[in-house]
Amino acid sequence: MKKIMNILMLCAVLVAFTSCKDEVDDVFDQTASERIDAALKSYNEILKSAPNGWIMYYYGATTYGGYNVLVKFHDDATATVANERIARANGGELAFPTERSHYKLVQSSGVVLSFDEYNRVFHYYSDPLNPDGIGTAGTGFDGDLEFRVISASNELIELSGKKTNRRIYMVPMPIDMPWDTYLNKIKAIESDMACANVVVTINKTDSIATTTNSPYRRFTFTLVDDNGIVTTKSAPYIVTLDGYKFYTSVDLKGKKVEQFNYVPSSVTYPEASDNTVELNCIIPPINKQLVSSVWYFKGDGMSDSSYALWRAYNEAGVKQFPTYGYLRDVAIGQYSSYGNIPANFGLTAHTQYYQHFRFEYELIDDDKIRIPIVSTFAGLNGAYFLQYLGSTLAPCIGLFTELHYTPSNGKIVATGGTKVGEPHTFTLETDYLKAPTYIKMTRDDGEVFIVTPTVNSYPFGQGN
Repeated sequence: MKKIMNILMLCAVLVAFTSCKDEVDDVFDQTASERIDAALKSYNEILKSAPNGWIMYYYGATTYGGYNVLVKFHDDATATVANERIARANGGELAFPTERSHYKLVQSSGVVLSFDEYNRVFHYYSDPLNPDGIGTAGTGFDGDLEFRVISASNELIELSGKKTNRRIYMVPMPIDMPWDTYLNKIKAIESDMACANVVVTINKTDSIATTTNSPYRRFTFTLVDDNGIVTTKSAPYIVTLDGYKFYTSVDLKGKKVEQFNYVPSSVTYPEASDNTVELNCIIPPINKQLVSSVWYFKGDGMSDSSYALWRAYNEAGVKQFPTYGYLRDVAIGQYSSYGNIPANFGLTAHTQYYQHFRFEYELIDDDKIRIPIVSTFAGLNGAYFLQYLGSTLAPCIGLFTELHYTPSNGKIVATGGTKVGEPHTFTLETDYLKAPTYIKMTRDDGEVFIVTPTVNSYPFGQGN
């Protein structure tokens, strides 16, 4: 009897297995490979469907914010690309060069879009050594060149970076708008909306302290709760024809903020879906803007004699420490370091390592600053570089203030040591107080320095 029961149970299992197998087979009328091929073909047709190409809202490391990349896919498996960060002067506007290269769609745990042939314009964001010196060697902008396709239609494509998992969205370009026109509009909107100091308000009264993290596209909001506890939230964004669009929505005191709409020639920009939330420009005097942000020196924005001092320091540094490399940039303004070093105003030189020197200062009227002495050392390798390169570094610092240092150990001291330079007062001028594109610093003896909010890579040469 037991054997009979076992045989009956085995038969039941076989019948059930056969029934399930037939049911599964009935679900698909194509093999797995046929379904994959169909998906690849469908996605490829969608890519090619936009007659004027796609706007890709591209993010590398979100620290830097998002940027517009324009892509047109062709029948020969190539893509033409333009990138808002690669441009050249063209009369009163900019021209954005394009480059064409191969792309492919492949199956790899889903459909993957790969820009598999090097494209100078597209791979600007994924090159391990960014052409503008952004990021560190080995990561650069930290962007992707391969993307998993999450969803796709003729109106919207959602991608995810295969390496970083960052979400990338693509929308069709306006059909009748030339690419250069679109990207110039983006530049104009950003210029009009830009403001050195901003604050977010709710119902025009409740203010949230906001910093712009210039020169990159990222806001930092400082929130204080009812118990006085302070928290910060970072919100990278991209500039679109509609205004500032955030990478993801951010909650500000119970308000969901996704986008601040562009209003021409305004200082107030409402949130897209809740106009009780606004981004407001605060326009402080130019000397306060100098000490509260970061400003990069232009090599051609100073006299030959001042340039020669920085050039000499650059060359001495390369000779003494060849692995540290050349001066990538030199800045004056706020430097907020990691660790226990507070934000402070001063001069920062940047090779492979930063060298920072804190400046005491006095603001005079709205357009002058007096820098009396380097009295406090702020760390970040400054003493080290003074110790070994003081004979060429100290004169560069002395262009702005009086410096006392002891060559034997590189430490800055209040008295004694070697005196370089004198306390100076600078008169400041700019082009557009709301969002300066430069500050002209005229020293009391007539010496001029030009600084900009944009990084000027290798302003003092890289040698041979």
